Amino acid sequence: MTATAGSPKLEKATFAAGCFWRVEKACGKIKGVVSTQVGYTGDRMENSTYDDVCTNTIGHAEAVEVSYSQGQK
Repeated sequence: MTATAGSPKLEKATFAAGCFWRVEKACGKIKGVVSTQVGYTGDRMENSTYDDVCTNTIGHAEAVEVSYSQGQK
């Protein structure tokens, strides 16, 4: 996403939770949220898969990065 002249600056926040799909869905309903991206946070295993993360043994957590505009109410 590219900002254009006069467009509000986007902020980012990352939330780690038990299930990124639910967090992503909830964030998508908030006014001002422009986009979301899901993934994993933690670094004990490179290139982890969803199945790896679900074992709760590798130190990763499901996370959602939220891009939002503070100017939208």
